[in-house]
Amino acid sequence: MEITDLLWAFDGAGDRQDVARDEVAGRLARLGQRRAARIVRRLPATGGVLDAAAVDALALRVHCELLRLAEELLLGRRVADHIGPVVQRLRRERPTEPVRVVDIGCGLGYVVRWLAQSGALGPGVELFGVDLNPVLAAAARELAAAEALDCEFVHGDAFDPGTAIQHGPRTVVISSGLMHHLPAPELPALFAAQERLGVAAFAHWDIVPSRWSTLGAWVFHRARMREPVSRHDGVLSARRAHPAPVLMAAAAAGAPGYLARVVERTGLIEHRRSDRLAARRGAALVAAMLVPVVLACLVDLAAHPSRLTVYARTGVAMLQVYGPYAALVLLALLFYTLLGWRQRYLAAAAILGPFTLIRPAVVVAGGAFGVHTSRDPLAAVLVGLAVVAVLAVEPVADRVWYCAARTAGPPTRVKRPVRRRHPVPPDVARRRR
Repeated sequence: MEITDLLWAFDGAGDRQDVARDEVAGRLARLGQRRAARIVRRLPATGGVLDAAAVDALALRVHCELLRLAEELLLGRRVADHIGPVVQRLRRERPTEPVRVVDIGCGLGYVVRWLAQSGALGPGVELFGVDLNPVLAAAARELAAAEALDCEFVHGDAFDPGTAIQHGPRTVVISSGLMHHLPAPELPALFAAQERLGVAAFAHWDIVPSRWSTLGAWVFHRARMREPVSRHDGVLSARRAHPAPVLMAAAAAGAPGYLARVVERTGLIEHRRSDRLAARRGAALVAAMLVPVVLACLVDLAAHPSRLTVYARTGVAMLQVYGPYAALVLLALLFYTLLGWRQRYLAAAAILGPFTLIRPAVVVAGGAFGVHTSRDPLAAVLVGLAVVAVLAVEPVADRVWYCAARTAGPPTRVKRPVRRRHPVPPDVARRRR
């Protein structure tokens, strides 16, 4: 049981109910989750009842940290890549009628806001996010308004008539990280609700359960997350994810009128073209920003050839720091390129993620060691400039190439994401004709 599953309670009318802290902690303790129980006992409470404002603030912090996972897995691009053909088909069938995409359990609405900002699904698409938690739905609305995005977020049950799905045959339902919150016996009802409304298609993304995904989730959340609740629930999400046979059985039982497929290669996304483009851009930017430093070195050596030993000593000292770091990163990239997807997941989670996090510190440490070794003022200045240039690559690249759509105003159409090679989207079901 995840901690965040127990911190809110609502009655049938949607009114919020008090949640007893000791009751939640005791329930977790009875399930053998003693660490989770300790985390809950540290939450603010008045008269034994969890402080609603503190719990809501915690929810926002946890979901803000979850955005890192969505960003690193390129979740918005993956969704656009897979539901794009369905949206295009619906648009061709009735060009004058809009197509609606509804994200159930949207949280802070990352996927919906990404789709609205990028325009990846093209014109004539209505984007809706729905969440049972009113705090998250309200925060998603505020973020969309601040970013001037054409999308809507509502609080409620997405499958209640009139909440978000007005015309099922023109609606595509999506979710990410929702299904593992439901016990296996409740999954057929999820699919049945979509068939009852006659939606055109549904696509649900979730974790592929395996020992690798659990280990990867632990490494990622330890490296990226700061909230104890995030670290606990993130690993538990990987452990409680449903295997493919369970999902297929639930889809067949709840929505027999749909053609459902599960593709288990959802732990990673195939985006090698994007990787290569980003690598070329980064290499070109590094080279351009280091040109002044290289020219200064060459001018100095032309005037004082004897200073070659100073630069060589400085470079060797810096390599003593950068060499081991680079070797581990290259080894992880080799695994990522050559091995199966489970090993790729492990390489990305265990090495690439944490090492990306400490990269700025490694760059500074190597420069400092080079300066300490050289004990030369000019070499120290050039090393400092080189360090600044390397650290500036990521923010400069982000501003030049990846933030063009963040300016205020309506979203504009941008180049479509690269398609995956898989012909069948993960967990996508299309209605039988």
